[in-house]
Amino acid sequence: HPSVAVGTDLLYAAITKAGGTLAHGLKGTVDWSITRRLAYGSIPAAALTLLVLGQVAPGGIGGATGLIKVALGVALLLTAVAIIFRKKIQDFALKHSEGRENPRRTAILTVATGAVLGVLVSISSVGAGALGVSALFFLYPRLPTLRIIGSDIAHAVPLTLVAGIGHAGLAKQFSKHGNNAARG
Repeated sequence: HPSVAVGTDLLYAAITKAGGTLAHGLKGTVDWSITRRLAYGSIPAAALTLLVLGQVAPGGIGGATGLIKVALGVALLLTAVAIIFRKKIQDFALKHSEGRENPRRTAILTVATGAVLGVLVSISSVGAGALGVSALFFLYPRLPTLRIIGSDIAHAVPLTLVAGIGHAGLAKQFSKHGNNAARG
């Protein structure tokens, strides 16, 4: 079932990305302020997305199959575009950022980016990697690539953990209601 696949992928990602975060953290290639900003947007967005999904999808998370499939398709398409055009995105951002740095605007856009990633990852389990890195290249064009990657991986740990636990709870809720309906 798509919701089980998404939830399983999210929890697996949280575990594997924790190892990557440790490695990047030990090398000093995580910008924790960027990671925090992303999490300020993504964690509430993930929780809210899963709460709404559990309330409005017909049949709870089990009824969200169509939405999950569409979100997965969109996320994979956006990821492919981000990977293909990564260098162009980075060059464009670097060219257009000269003399226009606005730390407050960048911080707000980082939180907003986190929120978008929180919604996308919660529904499809895709987006925290290539999309997150592409967004960070755009927002922080002067930051070294390893720090962008390390920060993105560190951000993915709490996001995938929250979203994975949320999917597990929704699947359990759906299973319980489905069993009660079958018995009643």
